[in-house]
Amino acid sequence: MQTLEIAVESHKKITSLKTDSLWYREVFKTKEESERMARDSMIQRFEFCVDTFWKYFKDHLESIEKITLEIKSPRAIFRALCQARLLNEQETEFAINMVENRNRTSHIYKEEIAEKISSEIPSYYEFMIKIVNRISRV
Repeated sequence: MQTLEIAVESHKKITSLKTDSLWYREVFKTKEESERMARDSMIQRFEFCVDTFWKYFKDHLESIEKITLEIKSPRAIFRALCQARLLNEQETEFAINMVENRNRTSHIYKEEIAEKISSEIPSYYEFMIKIVNRISRV
């Protein structure tokens, strides 16, 4: 998840810059192009981290909690975490929404979807860190 953290921070920095500095012109045609590149990088890292996140908890449920999972989809994993009282209802819904947004970014690429979801990625990142830290201490 460290690569996602770097992407989130880079995206914030690039989008907050006010001027079209010289280094932009050396690498990109426009500031918008650099922002799109940072956003797309963040989305790609988000997709990878979401996949790693739910698979980590699948392994946790099977090996640590000794829960036999009949269905091993991301949604089923998050529901099983809720049943095991490792996530509450609100966190479960947030996690399922995160997976749905991950699927939207990788299967339906549209500029407006990328913009909307990229604005939500920082909160998804914070959520993943919070849950990993909490459950890894259990």
